[in-house]
Amino acid sequence: MINGLTLLRSLGVQAFNIDPRRWHKIKTYLSQGTIEYPQMSEDGKVIIDGRHRILLIMQIYKVTDVPVFFLKGIS
Repeated sequence: MINGLTLLRSLGVQAFNIDPRRWHKIKTYLSQGTIEYPQMSEDGKVIIDGRHRILLIMQIYKVTDVPVFFLKGIS
């Protein structure tokens, strides 16, 4: 788990700009009960994939800590 808000803030203001098409796609996945965890580098400093998912999970479930998948060998 990571603090999604801290991670997104570290990416700058653009991290909070969400494409409505992506928003709808991820919201649909969540409503069906499936979603892939966002992917982080092994050291937890770089988000590889999942910025939209992190933000949407935080907004829908009213949480700040979000589950992520850490990729080994990528820093």
